[in-house]
Amino acid sequence: MVTSSKQPHQEIKKGVKNKIRKSQKLQERKDNGNEHQKDQSRDRKKGTKSKTRNVHYPVGVDHFSTLELGGYAFIDRTLYLKDVFASGFNHFLILRPRRSGKSLFLQMIESFVGIQNYLGKYKNVDFSSYEIGIRRKELLERQELLCEEEEVELLDLQKTWGYRSQHPTIYLSLYVPDPPSSDGGAADFIELIKQRISAIAEKYRAIIDRKALPKVLRRALRMLSNLRTDFPWHTGLYRLSEILAEYYGRKAVVLIDEYDSSLHFTLKGGMHSKRCNGYNSLPEEWGICSCFWIFGGRTDLKAKYNGYIVGDTRLYNPWSVMSCLEGKNVLNYWAGTGTVENIIEALRKDFSILSKLASVWKGESTVSIEIERLAAYPRSEESVLGGLFWAVLLQTGYLSLSEPYDGKGSTVDLKITNLEMKEAVRQILDGVGSVSCSASSKKLLQSFAASGNLGDLVSAIEDITLASSSKNLTREESYHNILFAMMYCTLTNWLVISEGESGHGFSDICLVPLADQQKTAVVIEIKHRKSSKATASKVPDLDTLAREALKQIEDKNYCFALKKYANVEEVLCLGIAFSHKSLKYAVKYNKIAT
Repeated sequence: MVTSSKQPHQEIKKGVKNKIRKSQKLQERKDNGNEHQKDQSRDRKKGTKSKTRNVHYPVGVDHFSTLELGGYAFIDRTLYLKDVFASGFNHFLILRPRRSGKSLFLQMIESFVGIQNYLGKYKNVDFSSYEIGIRRKELLERQELLCEEEEVELLDLQKTWGYRSQHPTIYLSLYVPDPPSSDGGAADFIELIKQRISAIAEKYRAIIDRKALPKVLRRALRMLSNLRTDFPWHTGLYRLSEILAEYYGRKAVVLIDEYDSSLHFTLKGGMHSKRCNGYNSLPEEWGICSCFWIFGGRTDLKAKYNGYIVGDTRLYNPWSVMSCLEGKNVLNYWAGTGTVENIIEALRKDFSILSKLASVWKGESTVSIEIERLAAYPRSEESVLGGLFWAVLLQTGYLSLSEPYDGKGSTVDLKITNLEMKEAVRQILDGVGSVSCSASSKKLLQSFAASGNLGDLVSAIEDITLASSSKNLTREESYHNILFAMMYCTLTNWLVISEGESGHGFSDICLVPLADQQKTAVVIEIKHRKSSKATASKVPDLDTLAREALKQIEDKNYCFALKKYANVEEVLCLGIAFSHKSLKYAVKYNKIAT
């Protein structure tokens, strides 16, 4: 009995000891974590970096303050703040791809420049321990030893640091889970945006001395914060920024996030103008926007930058308009923001696409695309070179809908968007034909067009070939497409026909002068010498191939179709044989039989 009575007591005692041990281990882990956080904080203040023991990734966290206060790992982009505040510009448009940190960057700006009393929980963000603070401290400590480039950098950092906690901010996100696609949805969307603006106004109203404001602004702030229906909400942001600038004596920093939420649309729902009411009157203060901006105004900008059709609304290219207003010159800005190598590669490999694009560029036709392809997005180079080519040009802005979609039919027609994009497409076509020597090639072609000199035409073809990459000169179609693209863009007063039916077949390229005083047309037939060490002796030489090309023009009577042009009296028949960047040609002049 004694033994049995002792056993429960021992089990209880053992259980208590186990709980104590577990509690001690948990406390040790907690203490280690606290020490690690203290070490990180200490190292940050010293401007040094410590070894990371435990890395916390911000899965599901998308706000800058949460990242900072939660001790999460993230990429420090604070040095980019000087590109904003030391640039001298007042408006910015951030067009990075999705999920690249646009919203986070805007939130970081708010935390950096915002009034601490307004920001509340953001006030604990210590930017001196971030890259911008560390770099500024480093340069200040060796200020007397800086090189010229570092002196400029320090000036920019000091100017940027001067904005720290000095400006009222208006951070407005237009994000909605389901973008509006009907009048009813648009009304709900506008109401939601009004509520967000009102919430910002109410937060400022709670912390400022309203008696310091003029009576009219005090009344406007009250109406904004109370979500009054009789308030002119189309000026809501402007009025709020005006109130804040008056009270704080500094311009408001307006941060518009997810601006394109209002521009999402479905073809059947269209885009309704009601969506823009209430927030499209943006203030003239500091403005940073992460997506699209709607413009209107100068007629000389309309032909250059307008033409993007969304529902029943035509929009301007925001980047181009902002660049134009900043630089005070109506130039081509959009084409320089990306690379077109994949597009050029697709054109070099597929003549049917090249020919169609050239026709669209000249305004001779439009291109039809199935509606289901409008939302398709190329995920690889192969898809760009495949069936998504026209969808890519639409999504990148080179093409736009010819007319607003009426909800009928399964296809829509696309055209060159505007004059800026027309010039950009011409540069793409030039890129198919030549890269480094396009200017000299054009000059030679233009000289041929004026004089009809055979030497100029042959020299231009040689120039185009030499300027092209050897990787693109692998088959007959490669030479065909390169020559056609250059001639099509340069010989604007000539009819440039590719694979036109004539006689008993289809000629490669035919050049027909449109001016009455020009009497000579040109028919070009191209051959490519495919050879390797094993087959070199079996493949005809270039001279032989050139003569075969010339003979094909005559045997198949490719000149027959030129009889319908009244001004054409003779035809320059030109057979050309290529091998890599070498060429030979054979020529013959034929009179047109009347």
